[in-house]
Amino acid sequence: MPADTPTDPELLRAEIARTRAELGETVEALAAKADVKARAKEAAGQAADQVKAQVGAARDQAVQLAGTAAVKVGEAAGTAAGKVTKASSAAAGTVSRASSAAAGTVSRASSAAAGTVSRASSAAAGTARRRPVPLAAIALAAVFIGVVVVVVRRRRA
Repeated sequence: MPADTPTDPELLRAEIARTRAELGETVEALAAKADVKARAKEAAGQAADQVKAQVGAARDQAVQLAGTAAVKVGEAAGTAAGKVTKASSAAAGTVSRASSAAAGTVSRASSAAAGTVSRASSAAAGTARRRPVPLAAIALAAVFIGVVVVVVRRRRA
């Protein structure tokens, strides 16, 4: 017998019980390492959790960017609506000057056209405030048309 082995039967039994418990823990640890399926399942679960966290973060970032884009588009639509209003006012002034030189019938027609343009620009501005995203392109096209009309009239004059 080794020198550190107890000779008392009670001490021997306690030593055997402790050794069995340690051996049981060692066997459980080895079994866990040998259980490839369980380890793979655990790794897959951890990977799924990571992917879910990354998807959540990406979704949050996308929502934030969409909000920022909506604000910028709204601002651009407001600016475009203002430019449309200014362009329509300028066009109305040009029509008014041209109509004053024409006969009475032409004068009445141009006044009606100026009112229609003013109402249309007001309606477009109101619609742009309610739905700025699809109307931003329309507003830009209207500004472009207004600029073309002014340039063409200046060349003719």
